[in-house]
Amino acid sequence: MSDAILDISGVSKAFPNVRALTDLSLSVERGEVVAFVGENGAGKSTLLKILGGDYRADSGTVTLDGNDISHVDPLHARRAGFRLVRQEPEIIPHVTAAENIFAGELPRHGSVVDFAAMRRDAVALFASGGFTGLLSPDAIAPKRCRPGPRLRPRTDPVTAATACTPRIAFTKDTS
Repeated sequence: MSDAILDISGVSKAFPNVRALTDLSLSVERGEVVAFVGENGAGKSTLLKILGGDYRADSGTVTLDGNDISHVDPLHARRAGFRLVRQEPEIIPHVTAAENIFAGELPRHGSVVDFAAMRRDAVALFASGGFTGLLSPDAIAPKRCRPGPRLRPRTDPVTAATACTPRIAFTKDTS
């Protein structure tokens, strides 16, 4: 019996004058580490954008834990457990670190944002990842925030591990 968490079967994606993916199939087992390696234009980014809900595949299926998630949008991909740690972190200026971590999934009581729960959850995430003392959940992101190479590897895993524990996370870096 397979212990696959992710199954990709027959996925294809084309853009005008470019076939980015053709009949791609892949199975990822729980705990397995997979690297997508290839030249520019090989389809690595396209696949990650399909998994993250930014693009819709022209054909094929994607299942996560046996559930078909072939045609999800970014919010549903996130709720399903996908995380993509981007090469350039997407940091919202003028809001707290906690608000950046939970952007799109702010904890609420009805229609009111529960800032105390968000701060508490951010502190717990920092502690679980060994980041206590490196970041404050109350730190305000500056207008132009570009973490340097020394800080980024420490903050990217926190970005990926938000309130809903990710089932599968990807990172894309060209360096």
